[in-house]
Amino acid sequence: MDLKKMSVADLEKLSADALRLAEKKKEKKKQDLAADIMVQIQKAGFTFDEIFPQQPSKPARGRTAPAKVKYRHPEDPTLTWAGWGRKPKWLVDALDGGADLDSYAV
Repeated sequence: MDLKKMSVADLEKLSADALRLAEKKKEKKKQDLAADIMVQIQKAGFTFDEIFPQQPSKPARGRTAPAKVKYRHPEDPTLTWAGWGRKPKWLVDALDGGADLDSYAV
């Protein structure tokens, strides 16, 4: 098979087929290994849980709530800032113009 003479479509199909076959072989190898390990554990007179005790799982970390708004633009309420990180441009411009930060507090 001369890859240089193959069309792009044929090369992409060959690549996809090869990846699919590699995944199938990997999964089969993993299943065979798991079966072999189980046989050895049983021959030794143990259970799976005795060899691999289950560790208590940590609770899943969910998404954190967005930070509470501490500052809001008086004319456009969609422009807000939580008070941490870089100050937004609208607030920097206002402060540079002489405005007081407390005047934007919510």
